[in-house]
Amino acid sequence: MEKSKRKVGIIIDEKALRDLATMNLKLDGFDVTVFKRGDGLIKRVRETKPDAVLLTPDPEAEGDVDPDLMRLSIEESTSDIPVILFVPDPADAFPGFDFIPYDRQNTAHPFDPRLLADKVLEACDATSEDAPLDIHHPLTGLPGADWIDREISERLRSGEKFSMIFIDLDNFQAYNRRYSYQQGDEVIKSTADLLTGVLEAHPHPRNFLSHRGSDDFVILTIDRFADAIGEKIVEGFDEMIGSFYEVQDLARGYVVVTDRNRSEIKVPITTISAVIISSAKRKLEHPVQVYEIADELLEYAKSRGIQQSYVISERQSGI
Repeated sequence: MEKSKRKVGIIIDEKALRDLATMNLKLDGFDVTVFKRGDGLIKRVRETKPDAVLLTPDPEAEGDVDPDLMRLSIEESTSDIPVILFVPDPADAFPGFDFIPYDRQNTAHPFDPRLLADKVLEACDATSEDAPLDIHHPLTGLPGADWIDREISERLRSGEKFSMIFIDLDNFQAYNRRYSYQQGDEVIKSTADLLTGVLEAHPHPRNFLSHRGSDDFVILTIDRFADAIGEKIVEGFDEMIGSFYEVQDLARGYVVVTDRNRSEIKVPITTISAVIISSAKRKLEHPVQVYEIADELLEYAKSRGIQQSYVISERQSGI
């Protein structure tokens, strides 16, 4: 039996942005309803029962509080519906709400459609009881964010000792701007194939690969495989990525893109980062703790000026 489409409500004032977001979500298989602001909003949302709402905060709202966001959050019949903020700057997002950034200056490609689909899918399935067992990332077919979170939680709860490898692509948004999001999707799919191949070369029944969203992947494996897997990922990615660039960009080592101020900037060729965390090193109880450590490792690498693909672990950093 085919599942019904996930329903998304949209509250976006700017018509061009609203139309583009609506089109992209429909292409990704969502059932989209555009809601008008005002007193009738709660009634319409209650009747439509969307799985998630995408909202651009009203920049002219008094006291910097969007009234419709407040209505949705406070009203008992709508308070459990996830709201994703669509903002031009992360600083515009309200604490406690997930958000998607967009670029007002880039009228042709103001946002990453893959990130939009990922975030909305995650929000829609957040309250689904059986979602983690059913959700695969729509682009790569790999287990998604909910599934990996459950897998990490279960292993931590059981006391199993294992390593987590967090994989992230660096300078990838610049690649999308230079070559298109469609071409960026090809990079993501090839990266997924690379990771799958590396794990196949290090077989173990407790290996697990997930595509958390956008350009983020997670691998679970045994401790003694982790370093070798990380090194093979970096080696394979550096060999692969050159085929996705034009010769002149590859030769000079960067692409030229326009930032939100319409200034041209030079951004290095996309690289890959792999950070390794072991559950044997410290007491961990929740995936959030693990992600926070991964972020610390990434920040540590940036602080040391690392600009090429790399593997880094807790023991190397002292974190």
